[in-house]
Amino acid sequence: IVAGDDDDVGVDDLVNLLCAFTANNFAVTDPLMVSLGAGVYPVGALLNHACDANAVITYEPRTHVQAVRALRDVRAGEELTHHYTDAAEPTPARRASLRAHYHFRCAC
Repeated sequence: IVAGDDDDVGVDDLVNLLCAFTANNFAVTDPLMVSLGAGVYPVGALLNHACDANAVITYEPRTHVQAVRALRDVRAGEELTHHYTDAAEPTPARRASLRAHYHFRCAC
């Protein structure tokens, strides 16, 4: 947030920004998958969760970009989705994580 002379940035603004970051950030890692931090990538943030996702999102450390790759053939007009959690987790653990971090119940 950049505030000008006439702009007041309040606690509510900061809370909203933190909530948006928390819900939309992605891991940033080096080539060995060591965490370097987190970033917000607008295209990746548009993808919704699905337990049977048709795409995977990765951070490319050499080019510093986020890549979205199809996991299978995707029909024209089909929504791209990815896993918000570890797809290998058992369903109860996945549901608990989605509820705690994203505030919805997975329908899988």
